[in-house]
Formats: sequence, structure tokens, C-alpha cells
Amino acid sequence: MVQPIQLSVPSMKCDGCATAIADALKASAFVQVIEVTLENKEVSVSADASSATIIKLLASAGFEAQQITA
Repeated sequence: MVQPIQLSVPSMKCDGCATAIADALKASAFVQVIEVTLENKEVSVSADASSATIIKLLASAGFEAQQITA
């Protein structure tokens, strides 16, 4: 089931970080929509995966992330 996931990525410091995050997510078959906002250090995705899976994916790319809860 595709679900929206909102994450905070405090270690995202520059456009290069934002690109690396987007590229890591694009490489995953279960991520469908990606929005990376450098100014807020946030990532929004629609994915057929849990937030824990997305967080692990970002960790493997070198970025610590936490889910933002409403």
C-alpha cells in the first residue's frame, strides 16, 4: 500500500546532499514520489514501504532521518 511519509533530515546541508538523498530514493523500486526541501531539511515521499525502510535506505546513503509525526 502506497503511503505518504514525511521525514526530517538534519544532516542535509547543501544541494549536493539533497541530490544524493533524491538519487538514493529514486534508486529504490518502492519509492514513487519524492520531494526534497533543503530549506526545511525535510523529505516527503510516497512509497510502498514503511517509514523504517525509508529511514534505513537514507542511512545507507549516509543520512540520518527521523519521521515527522502530525
